Amino acid sequence: MKRIHIVLAVLLMTLLPDIAFAFKLAPCEAKKKFDAMPISPTTPVAMVAGHEFRKADKCVPIEVAARWTNHYRSFEHSFYDMKAQESYPGELWYRTDREEFIIVAGATIYSGNERLTGMSASGEACNHSYDNVCDKWTTFSNADVKMHVINGSNTGALKYGYPTVTTREEEVPASVDIIPPHFEFFRSRDSYSRPPMVEIDNLSLFDASPVRYAELLDAMRKKKTYSKEIKWKHNEKVEDIPTHNEGTLSLSITFDPKCPAPFIIASPEAKHKYLFSEDAPGRITIEAELGNTEDLAPELIEQIEWKAPEKPGSDVAYDPPSRKGKSIKITYKGLPEKNSDFGPTIISASVNLGSKCGVASDSKEVLLFFPRDKKNNPAGDVPNYYYYWLQTPAGFGQVDKQDVFFKNRELECGENPKWLGYHPRETKLSVPGDPQSQPRLVGENYIYICDLHKYDNIYAGHPSTNFYMEGLLNTTLSWEGIDTFAVMVRHEATHKQHWKDWWNPTGGYPKMGYYDANNNKQRDPPEALLDGDGDFMPDAKEPALGYDAAEKNSYSAPGEDMFDEHHLTYDFAEKWAKGSADSKDWAKPGKQWQ
Repeated sequence: MKRIHIVLAVLLMTLLPDIAFAFKLAPCEAKKKFDAMPISPTTPVAMVAGHEFRKADKCVPIEVAARWTNHYRSFEHSFYDMKAQESYPGELWYRTDREEFIIVAGATIYSGNERLTGMSASGEACNHSYDNVCDKWTTFSNADVKMHVINGSNTGALKYGYPTVTTREEEVPASVDIIPPHFEFFRSRDSYSRPPMVEIDNLSLFDASPVRYAELLDAMRKKKTYSKEIKWKHNEKVEDIPTHNEGTLSLSITFDPKCPAPFIIASPEAKHKYLFSEDAPGRITIEAELGNTEDLAPELIEQIEWKAPEKPGSDVAYDPPSRKGKSIKITYKGLPEKNSDFGPTIISASVNLGSKCGVASDSKEVLLFFPRDKKNNPAGDVPNYYYYWLQTPAGFGQVDKQDVFFKNRELECGENPKWLGYHPRETKLSVPGDPQSQPRLVGENYIYICDLHKYDNIYAGHPSTNFYMEGLLNTTLSWEGIDTFAVMVRHEATHKQHWKDWWNPTGGYPKMGYYDANNNKQRDPPEALLDGDGDFMPDAKEPALGYDAAEKNSYSAPGEDMFDEHHLTYDFAEKWAKGSADSKDWAKPGKQWQ
């Protein structure tokens, strides 16, 4: 058993920060192993920085939080200002038979929650001096701060032992040793500075408020945070150069720390709907706030970071700009380029609780919508519904200003007041310059979609501004909103495809039903009659498509402009699966927000 005691004593001989093990100890884990052994309570089990402890004595896991402010000036060579907030794990060992204890903490040795929750520094360093007078200074900012990492840790350390004791005939004085997080200013290999760091090793700094055994144990038993603050301000000489060092250190010790209860995003509620404003650029502001933060220390709440997704075309801004804190305002300025960037939007909040507790986070899904009829989308010259619905299955793969163009309601949009779109065709002569030559209709490679408000209140009994439309071939059908848009785009795009496949490759549709190849103004026997019934559908294709090659309107369908090619186009468009684009409709009014 004596051999085990010696090994443990070596492991726990903590002279912070001079020793950093290649492995880390779980606070009080070693003591737990000895507590489980069938040995006498008076058996020595550990030697911690010169203090001997028995099985009957106690070890309590702790977490130390330190807040530093420090100003240092070497009047000839350098100065710096530093602020830091940090926390790291450790142990409180205390005797049960007398007032003796030691606190040892530091993430270079102990595993647990380590956090550098705040670090900022700035300063100047002398690059060249003459006759002890600096004539070339380098100014460093917080961007030049580089932390020193030891055994995976960039935080400081603490050792506080009380009282003075004699262990194995060797006096171990009461002492304190507190180290801040170490850093240097580094811009390049030729531009850096390693300022001297304050090290609290003078126990007299605690004379005004010493760490007392009874107070420490009382806080530990009541699960209270034990706090101390010390200040220093002194002048000294380093290598005959006058210096000045002053600062404040606030210490807090939490006993047997547990991971805090998860926080939540209390507001907004899940799937809350937000509508971009109608002005240009449109804006949305999401105000979010956390709840259930009672277990989090104030400095941790200050470090909670919010995040919202980037949306190309829309600038996202945060208030406060740091994106940190218990609450946040997230503003999107400008409507996104893509329809897919509306709808579900995940906002999240997270904070690193250290290696033991990991990252705490929560997220909330909200829904973003656009005002349907306004023109504050990135294009700016078309309604939002047209710009965004084109990007959904309702757009039938058509690309704006390439396959399809928007026509304002105020302008002529088709020959018929009931048309919500049309496929433009141009009449061209088979022999340019000969006005008597055969005219041919050449379909353009694009279509027009009219402002759907042409259909406002057009159907009796259906006063509507929601683009209500009824079927022509199947009168039991009706559509509104994005469904009407889908039917119209499919209809006109089908016209365009028919001309592309059937007539344009041979110079356009021949108005007399055949191609007058020799321009003699009459049909010769070799010139085939391609569309004898004048229904704009090649006679040879009609039987396979279900039409009569001898009838212009094979199904006697209603409509003054009805013919077989138009009937086929209507038939295809009206087979649109109603409701199939509802999940992509983020307009207000729309299928997901009336």
